[in-house]
Amino acid sequence: MKYISYVRYALMGISILFALIFLGTMDQNLGEYPYIDLLLRWTYIMLGISISAMVLLPILGMIKDPKSAVRSLLGLGIVLVILAICYAFSDATPISTPAKEFTNSMELRLSDTGLYATYVALAIAIVAIFVGEIYKFFKK
Repeated sequence: MKYISYVRYALMGISILFALIFLGTMDQNLGEYPYIDLLLRWTYIMLGISISAMVLLPILGMIKDPKSAVRSLLGLGIVLVILAICYAFSDATPISTPAKEFTNSMELRLSDTGLYATYVALAIAIVAIFVGEIYKFFKK
């Protein structure tokens, strides 16, 4: 596991080097950025590494510890049920604004679903804060 910290420091060093090269060679007066392609490619590489790690590391963790996999899948199932309920409550009524009229029903339903899911997540967070504090108060 020690090699992970070396890889992390190497990636940070390369990122800082590319940022310094970009900042050192740009000419703001002319609007020229000669190394912007290099910086963008490095950003895409780092994004790909991050997404790969986000997908692969939990799968490896589930393989190593199947008990935690059941708990993780239970949590995922609860989130999917909440999203399904939020989708069921969403509305596809067209919206008219002075700038634009929104009539795409799927877009409207998904935006409502996102809003409702955010409200539910906020409510769960607030309840968890209060329950945690009450639990700590009575535990003493």
